[in-house]
Amino acid sequence: MLRRILPAALSLANASMGALAIWTALKLYPLHVTFSLILLGILLDGLDGFAARLFRVEGRGGALLDSLCDIVTFSLAPSALIYVHLYRPGSVSFHSFHNALVALLQGVR
Repeated sequence: MLRRILPAALSLANASMGALAIWTALKLYPLHVTFSLILLGILLDGLDGFAARLFRVEGRGGALLDSLCDIVTFSLAPSALIYVHLYRPGSVSFHSFHNALVALLQGVR
């Protein structure tokens, strides 16, 4: 039972790191805190793939979950980090639209 759940749990932990990274970026925590959470998400993403191969867990649901969790950590979190640290918070400009567009297009892959 644990063999089937572990890859999905690691994917959800990856998404949690991405969500925390977004939250820390928007709350104006130091840059290294948000960046560290994204790096931890990268580690968890590698571990979930390793666990899935090790336990031979395959399925479209797991692959979809992994892709959605990757969008949070590798698209939305860096976009939030870039927006907060390069542009003024609260201002809507072409740059913020461009940043949102980049995040959305990352998810299309």
